[in-house]
Amino acid sequence: MVNLRRDMIQGLVRVRFLHAAALRPVSGVEFSQELATAGHQVSPGTLYPLLHAMEKAGWVKSTGRMVKGKRRRYYRATKKGRNQ
Repeated sequence: MVNLRRDMIQGLVRVRFLHAAALRPVSGVEFSQELATAGHQVSPGTLYPLLHAMEKAGWVKSTGRMVKGKRRRYYRATKKGRNQ
């Protein structure tokens, strides 16, 4: 069954993430905080599968970094992702 509300939210999150990742490297944690500041609550169970799917599709590329003793993945938009 089609869940239009869910599909719209996921689409908007993808667009907003691609925009952010085209400007600078961004982690899922940072992006989640940006969304929360803007008044949007997106659970990790929604966000991270979207990020993994965008990476699999070739829209973003990730690199691992240590930040305050924790491993984080930072994403940058690829040319294919910027074209989206």
